[in-house]
Amino acid sequence: MNAAVYVSGATQDRSMRQTLSPLASDGSVSGAEVVQSIARLESGDAEIVVDGVHYAPPIDRDGFIPVGIRLNGRYKVTVERDASGGLLRSIFVSR
Repeated sequence: MNAAVYVSGATQDRSMRQTLSPLASDGSVSGAEVVQSIARLESGDAEIVVDGVHYAPPIDRDGFIPVGIRLNGRYKVTVERDASGGLLRSIFVSR
């Protein structure tokens, strides 16, 4: 989830300067990466929203079934932060 937040945050933070341009990346992530991010949610982590479906920590990994998430699909990520810059939620929208 950190990599997805970094990619999204880097485009919104005017103080950051990109030094290397990714060769084949458009800033999106795969559905498999989204599922992996959800499966890693622990207490204290930010909420994840995928196409309007909310996943709040902690996630029961044994009972988690990624229904509606296309593993081979691509998702654009945006983040919401509180006033102090803390991560509130990551929002993934399918392309």
